[in-house]
Amino acid sequence: MSKTSLDLLKEGRQLLIDKGWTQGTFARNAKGDAVRSCATSAACFCGLGAVRAASKSPFTGIATVAWAEERLEEAAEARGFISFPNFNDHPGRSLEEVLEAFDAAIAAQEVSDAAQ
Repeated sequence: MSKTSLDLLKEGRQLLIDKGWTQGTFARNAKGDAVRSCATSAACFCGLGAVRAASKSPFTGIATVAWAEERLEEAAEARGFISFPNFNDHPGRSLEEVLEAFDAAIAAQEVSDAAQ
């Protein structure tokens, strides 16, 4: 079954809660080393890494991932940042702030989906 961008945003948000959040790389293993977001050893994720990890289904298209990431970009821009990675990696950023950006992205996607 194909995942939607809304699925990726919701699942990515949950990964941040369940596995943990990081800055400076898409994912880290239990030792704190940078790993790919799709690595089985990934123990925590940045915001975009969590979306990419949620997209592991072979039926999830690149456009679906890109659209989910675009919603996060919009949430970051609304908070005065030029990009979501810039927002995620900003010194002093908290997991709670990243989750709030996910909430905004999810709400925007729900509005878009309802309009279609």
